[in-house]
Amino acid sequence: MSAKTARPVHLGLLGAAALLIVALIVAVLPGSRPAAAGGRGFSWVTSWSASAQVAAPGSLAVGGFDDRTVRDIIFASVGGDPIRLELTNAFGSAPLRVGRVTVAVAGSGAAVAGQVYPVTFGGRASFQIPAGAQVISDPVAMRVWPLEDLAVSVYLPGRTGRATFHSDAQQVNWVSAPGDHAADRDARAFTTATSSWYYLSGLIVRSPGTDGTVVVFGDSITDGFQSTVGRNDRWPDDLARRLDALDGPTLSVADEGISGNRVLRGSRFFGASAEARFRRDVLDQPGVRDVIVLEGINDIGFGPVPPHPGA
Repeated sequence: MSAKTARPVHLGLLGAAALLIVALIVAVLPGSRPAAAGGRGFSWVTSWSASAQVAAPGSLAVGGFDDRTVRDIIFASVGGDPIRLELTNAFGSAPLRVGRVTVAVAGSGAAVAGQVYPVTFGGRASFQIPAGAQVISDPVAMRVWPLEDLAVSVYLPGRTGRATFHSDAQQVNWVSAPGDHAADRDARAFTTATSSWYYLSGLIVRSPGTDGTVVVFGDSITDGFQSTVGRNDRWPDDLARRLDALDGPTLSVADEGISGNRVLRGSRFFGASAEARFRRDVLDQPGVRDVIVLEGINDIGFGPVPPHPGA
């Protein structure tokens, strides 16, 4: 198990101004391919990601969990074998105790299809994540296909305190009745639906046919706000589909959008500022070689009056 803590990157006035005004739009045309990785030979790339956020008032994250299993449904932009998962306690105030983690192909609702794969961290099924840290699992011998939905289940045996989460998943995720239901294939124990992802921040795959990761970094437009829930209709998902449809090597797509996010100012509701999270969410991504930035509209729109008290 490897652990990392968030490190701020200071862009300075010019860098912040650049993030505020720059929107780098990538158009993928039929028959075109992204440039090759120049012999860098990326093997591990980020197939899915979600930027970690502090518990927001009014969410399940505030109360946290106790003897519950969280089942997050995620969308793989590229396939590969083996895979690794990244869990996060970035905004926890105490070590997070994890009892078990599994991954499987998602089925209908909270059910899974086929084999349920155990996931270990440093050789252990049960472990702790230090406060402020993220951990990467051991490789899991599971073949994931491009554009496939996966179900990642995390059993939390004790009181977690405030949970690290990603608020706007545009996906129905699940919380169980009491107990360890990480290995359950059916949906009966998963009684609570939620529109947020909890504790999961990355899916990493070994994909020799992928030339690297493109990180899309932005606000609600990138996060997929008001896109169809459960349909993977965010524009980064469309980018992944267009890349997958082309012949030859591809790029994985890591979506690091946060609804309401701003370049220079963080908040409880809308995440750490783009400046504060750029290193963690972009530069530290496995295989990163390109970034698409679309930020700044909320710095302008939220300027006169904060949209929520304390924002």
